[in-house]
Amino acid sequence: MSAFNGTPLDTLLRGLGIETIVVTGVWTNMAVEHTCRDGADYGYNVVIATDGTSTISEEWQEAALNYVMNNIATKMITAEILLYLLILLLPALLVNRIFYRW
Repeated sequence: MSAFNGTPLDTLLRGLGIETIVVTGVWTNMAVEHTCRDGADYGYNVVIATDGTSTISEEWQEAALNYVMNNIATKMITAEILLYLLILLLPALLVNRIFYRW
């Protein structure tokens, strides 16, 4: 069920120097949860986009996000993730714009 299971995902991410993964998808209480668990087990910082996941009922969604994910992943909404990425990337974008005159 995990995106890591039977795939070269871990090898690819390590090759790129990735330390943090952001997980989204369907079946929050199954495939998403398993991917988060495996990611944490492989040593990645795991972020789950709470508004970027879904499952078959609100009850199962809440259980997966509010009980299971508490010890595995950092929970953020998509807007928070995008803002965080913008803050991280903004200095590099500004330097490139100044030096390369886009």
